[in-house]
Amino acid sequence: MSTMNDTIPPSNSINMSRPDRRRDSSLPSVSLFSSTLLPSWHLSLRKNTFCTPPATLDDNGPPYVNMMAQHRRRNGCVVVEPYFVKYDDPTRLVCDVKTRSLLSSTEQQANKPRIPELIHHFDNGQGITYVVLEHVKLAESPADLAERTALAVTWLSGVQAPPDHRLGPLGGGCIRHIFFESMEAPLPFASAKALERYVEKGRRRLYAKGRGFDPVSLTDERLVCVQGNMNESHFGVDEEGRTVLMGSSNISFVPETFARYAFVNAKLRTLVDRLGLSGAPNMRSMVAIAHNLGMTADPSLGLDNHGKTAAPRVLEHGHVPSISARSTFTGPAF
Repeated sequence: MSTMNDTIPPSNSINMSRPDRRRDSSLPSVSLFSSTLLPSWHLSLRKNTFCTPPATLDDNGPPYVNMMAQHRRRNGCVVVEPYFVKYDDPTRLVCDVKTRSLLSSTEQQANKPRIPELIHHFDNGQGITYVVLEHVKLAESPADLAERTALAVTWLSGVQAPPDHRLGPLGGGCIRHIFFESMEAPLPFASAKALERYVEKGRRRLYAKGRGFDPVSLTDERLVCVQGNMNESHFGVDEEGRTVLMGSSNISFVPETFARYAFVNAKLRTLVDRLGLSGAPNMRSMVAIAHNLGMTADPSLGLDNHGKTAAPRVLEHGHVPSISARSTFTGPAF
C-alpha cells in the first residue's frame, strides 16, 4: 500500500494566497453550502487529473477549501503552497490527525524531530476528509541521515499512549505495519490479546501446524509508539537543518514484538537493543507467519477484530469462500 508523504510535491501545484493559519486541530468543519460561488479550476496529481466543479464556500472559510471537489480518486495528496493537503476516507485520516496532534503536543526534547504542523481538517460532505498541513521543504539528505533517523525513532518510542488507548493507531482503525500483507492489518484489532490470537492462528497455518515455531506472546508486553514502515521517505531534513518525521498515518502503539519486527529489514536493526525492546525470541516465528500471510486468500484468517472465529461470510449463491492452503515455508535461519 502506498503512503502519502508530508513533503512529496505532485507534478503540478497551484500557488494561492496565504490565509491566517488556524492552529487548533479541533476546528469545526467548513460548510460547503453558502452564497459565495467559486470558479472551477483544475489540479494535476502525478498522473491522475481531477477537476473541481463550481462549489460554494463559507464566507469565513480559508481559500484552500477550494480543494473540495468530487475527485476521480478518493485519496491522494497535493501541494497548494504553502500547504500540503491529504484527502481520503475520514476513517483513514482520523488516526493521522490524532497522532499528529499527540506528537506535536509532546514535550520538546533535544532529539524531538520536526512534525509537519496540522493547520486544519474538514469534510467535503461527500465522504472525503481533507487534512491541511504545512508544506515542509526538504533539503538534500545529509550523510548523517541514518543517525538522525535513529534519534527520531528513539524519541518516538518514548511517546506514551493516552491512558485509555489499548492498541494500534490513535482514533482506531487498522494497524499499518510491515508484518501485514499490503502494510496494513486486515482487521482493527481491539486489543493486544486479539492481535495475539491472530498471530497464533497464523502460526498454526504453517507447515505441520507450526511445529518448530514457538507461539508468540504479546499480552505482557508494553505498548511502544513506532513507525510501522521504516522507509527512508518517512525521514528527512528541512532547509534549516532539522530532522523531519513524516508518515504519521503509519505510526501506531504496538506490543514490543511488533516494534522490534519493524526493524527486521531496516538499516536501524541494531537500534532495537538500545531501545530495550523485548520479543527477540519471537522473531523467527514472526518472519515465518508474515511470509505465510502474504500467500493467504483471506488475510483475516476467518477471525473477527477480537481474534475469535468470525461468522462465515456467505456469498450470493450460498457458497462460503475458502481459505488458501497452508504454506510450506520453514523460515529463515537465525
